[in-house]
Amino acid sequence: MLSDSSAQVQVAAALSLMAFPVDKVKAILIANLGNANFGSGFLARVGDADPGAVRDQLLNECRKPDPMRSPGSMTQQFIAFQNGLATSPHTLCLHALIKYLDGLSGRELSKSDYAKYLDEIEKIGAVDPSQTGKVYEVLATHRLVSRASAFKQRAIASQPSLPLIAFEQVDREIQSGSLKMK
Repeated sequence: MLSDSSAQVQVAAALSLMAFPVDKVKAILIANLGNANFGSGFLARVGDADPGAVRDQLLNECRKPDPMRSPGSMTQQFIAFQNGLATSPHTLCLHALIKYLDGLSGRELSKSDYAKYLDEIEKIGAVDPSQTGKVYEVLATHRLVSRASAFKQRAIASQPSLPLIAFEQVDREIQSGSLKMK
């Protein structure tokens, strides 16, 4: 049904797959990651359930430009699918990658193997105010002090109107113990 000639049938099929538990449709979702209209959403769904299994694909998706920032390239199927998800599949992939990194210990995350993942979430978080606080939280709670400090400076420089509370709240929650170090 994903390859049906009707765009409506394609979208209905894609959204139906998203409604099933991942363990029931994971093979179908993974087999269709290359689908230009639905692949990023399928990746986000698998990534939300098991981000470690698709961490490199999540990284690659995050490295692509967000289609929301260049709407001329979106098909009607992609737009309808995104509307059905109620958010951008690209953003969902970023959330899954952040979830994966946040689930690691500070010791693990400080290894050079994870630098490329951290670099990407920092790059996005530095310019996207909806992600800035969460990225800073991951860096700070994992004791990546120099990265957190450098990220904070980049985010402030690229978002001059960014309220400092994005950082101060995280610091206060760490101090109070409501955010645990990892």
